[in-house]
Amino acid sequence: MSLQTGNVEFLNWLQQKIPLLQHMGIQRLDFNQQELVLCAALAENINDKGTGFGGSISALATLSGWSLVTLALRQQLGDYDVVIRDSQMHYLAPATADLCCSVEMPQAQQWQVFCDRLLQKGRARIALKVHVYSAELLVFSMDASYTALQKKA
Repeated sequence: MSLQTGNVEFLNWLQQKIPLLQHMGIQRLDFNQQELVLCAALAENINDKGTGFGGSISALATLSGWSLVTLALRQQLGDYDVVIRDSQMHYLAPATADLCCSVEMPQAQQWQVFCDRLLQKGRARIALKVHVYSAELLVFSMDASYTALQKKA
Protein backbone atom coordinates (compact mmCIF):
# COMPACT_ATOMS: atom_id res chain seq x y z
CA MET A 1 0.00 0.00 0.00
CA SER A 2 1.36 3.45 -0.92
CA LEU A 3 1.76 6.23 1.63
CA GLN A 4 -0.99 8.23 -0.08
CA THR A 5 -3.41 5.29 0.00
CA GLY A 6 -2.56 4.73 3.66
CA ASN A 7 -3.19 8.41 4.43
CA VAL A 8 -6.63 8.31 2.77
CA GLU A 9 -7.56 5.10 4.60
CA PHE A 10 -6.40 6.57 7.92
CA LEU A 11 -8.42 9.76 7.35
CA ASN A 12 -11.52 7.71 6.48
CA TRP A 13 -11.03 5.65 9.64
CA LEU A 14 -10.62 8.85 11.71
CA GLN A 15 -13.81 10.35 10.31
CA GLN A 16 -15.71 7.20 11.30
CA LYS A 17 -14.25 7.07 14.82
CA ILE A 18 -14.43 10.82 15.58
CA PRO A 19 -17.79 12.15 14.29
CA LEU A 20 -16.73 15.79 14.80
CA LEU A 21 -14.33 15.42 11.88
CA GLN A 22 -17.22 14.83 9.48
CA HIS A 23 -18.20 18.46 10.09
CA MET A 24 -14.77 20.13 9.97
CA GLY A 25 -14.26 20.13 6.20
CA ILE A 26 -11.05 18.12 6.35
CA GLN A 27 -9.52 18.39 2.88
CA ARG A 28 -6.40 16.30 3.19
CA LEU A 29 -4.06 14.43 5.47
CA ASP A 30 -0.48 13.86 4.34
CA PHE A 31 2.13 11.97 6.34
CA ASN A 32 5.53 11.27 4.83
CA GLN A 33 7.28 9.89 7.95
CA GLN A 34 8.92 13.29 8.56
CA GLU A 35 5.93 15.62 8.76
CA LEU A 36 2.16 15.41 9.02
CA VAL A 37 -0.04 18.02 7.34
CA LEU A 38 -3.78 18.17 7.99
CA CYS A 39 -5.88 20.78 6.17
CA ALA A 40 -9.47 21.93 6.68
CA ALA A 41 -11.76 24.39 4.94
CA LEU A 42 -12.32 27.68 6.75
CA ALA A 43 -16.02 27.69 5.81
CA GLU A 44 -16.80 24.77 8.15
CA ASN A 45 -14.68 26.23 10.97
CA ILE A 46 -15.79 29.85 10.99
CA ASN A 47 -16.86 31.97 13.95
CA ASP A 48 -19.25 34.91 14.27
CA LYS A 49 -16.51 37.31 13.15
CA GLY A 50 -15.90 35.49 9.86
CA THR A 51 -12.53 34.12 10.97
CA GLY A 52 -11.38 30.71 12.15
CA PHE A 53 -13.13 29.44 15.28
CA GLY A 54 -10.58 28.92 18.07
CA GLY A 55 -12.09 25.59 19.12
CA SER A 56 -11.80 24.23 15.59
CA ILE A 57 -8.21 25.41 15.30
CA SER A 58 -7.21 23.80 18.59
CA ALA A 59 -9.07 20.59 17.65
CA LEU A 60 -7.24 20.47 14.31
CA ALA A 61 -3.90 20.97 16.06
CA THR A 62 -4.63 18.37 18.74
CA LEU A 63 -5.72 15.86 16.11
CA SER A 64 -2.63 16.52 13.99
CA GLY A 65 -0.22 15.72 16.82
CA TRP A 66 -2.26 12.67 17.79
CA SER A 67 -2.29 11.47 14.17
CA LEU A 68 1.47 11.88 13.76
CA VAL A 69 2.22 9.80 16.85
CA THR A 70 -0.41 7.19 15.97
CA LEU A 71 0.74 6.77 12.35
CA ALA A 72 4.46 6.73 13.20
CA LEU A 73 3.90 4.11 15.89
CA ARG A 74 1.76 1.96 13.59
CA GLN A 75 4.52 2.02 10.99
CA GLN A 76 7.33 1.25 13.44
CA LEU A 77 5.97 -0.67 16.45
CA GLY A 78 2.30 -1.46 15.97
CA ASP A 79 -1.01 -0.21 17.30
CA TYR A 80 -0.95 1.74 20.58
CA ASP A 81 -3.45 3.95 22.34
CA VAL A 82 -2.39 7.59 22.04
CA VAL A 83 -3.82 10.42 24.14
CA ILE A 84 -2.96 14.07 24.55
CA ARG A 85 -1.48 14.70 27.99
CA ASP A 86 -1.25 18.48 28.04
CA SER A 87 -0.84 21.47 25.78
CA GLN A 88 0.00 25.16 25.75
CA MET A 89 -1.81 27.01 22.96
CA HIS A 90 -0.99 30.35 21.37
CA TYR A 91 -3.47 32.14 19.10
CA LEU A 92 -1.28 34.46 17.03
CA ALA A 93 -3.53 35.98 14.34
CA PRO A 94 -7.04 35.63 12.92
CA ALA A 95 -7.45 32.84 10.36
CA THR A 96 -9.04 34.27 7.21
CA ALA A 97 -8.43 31.40 4.76
CA ASP A 98 -8.38 27.60 4.83
CA LEU A 99 -6.40 26.02 7.65
CA CYS A 100 -3.33 23.81 7.28
CA CYS A 101 -1.76 22.26 10.33
CA SER A 102 1.83 21.05 10.30
CA VAL A 103 3.68 18.92 12.83
CA GLU A 104 7.16 17.48 12.36
CA MET A 105 8.51 14.25 13.72
CA PRO A 106 10.66 14.72 16.81
CA GLN A 107 14.42 14.42 16.43
CA ALA A 108 15.51 10.83 15.80
CA GLN A 109 17.15 10.43 19.22
CA GLN A 110 14.09 11.78 21.05
CA TRP A 111 11.79 9.44 19.07
CA GLN A 112 14.06 6.45 19.78
CA VAL A 113 14.01 7.15 23.53
CA PHE A 114 10.20 7.38 23.34
CA CYS A 115 9.93 4.07 21.46
CA ASP A 116 12.40 2.29 23.77
CA ARG A 117 10.50 3.44 26.85
CA LEU A 118 7.20 2.38 25.30
CA LEU A 119 8.53 -1.10 24.60
CA GLN A 120 10.09 -1.41 28.08
CA LYS A 121 7.38 0.18 30.22
CA GLY A 122 4.25 -0.06 28.06
CA ARG A 123 3.83 3.73 28.35
CA ALA A 124 5.81 6.74 27.10
CA ARG A 125 5.41 10.46 26.53
CA ILE A 126 6.62 12.63 23.64
CA ALA A 127 6.59 16.42 23.15
CA LEU A 128 5.56 18.00 19.83
CA LYS A 129 5.31 21.48 18.36
CA VAL A 130 2.24 22.00 16.20
CA HIS A 131 1.63 24.94 13.86
CA VAL A 132 -1.53 26.05 12.07
CA TYR A 133 -1.32 28.28 9.00
CA SER A 134 -3.99 30.24 7.16
CA ALA A 135 -2.89 31.40 3.68
CA GLU A 136 0.80 30.91 4.64
CA LEU A 137 0.35 33.02 7.81
CA LEU A 138 1.13 31.31 11.13
CA VAL A 139 -2.08 31.81 13.14
CA PHE A 140 -1.68 29.28 15.97
CA SER A 141 1.05 27.29 17.69
CA MET A 142 0.81 24.59 20.31
CA ASP A 143 3.37 22.85 22.48
CA ALA A 144 1.85 19.52 23.44
CA SER A 145 2.79 16.22 24.96
CA TYR A 146 1.18 12.96 23.96
CA THR A 147 1.23 9.69 25.86
CA ALA A 148 1.26 6.32 24.15
CA LEU A 149 -0.01 3.30 26.05
CA GLN A 150 0.04 -0.37 25.34
CA LYS A 151 -3.47 -1.41 24.29
CA LYS A 152 -5.38 -3.45 26.83
CA ALA A 153 -6.46 -6.88 25.64
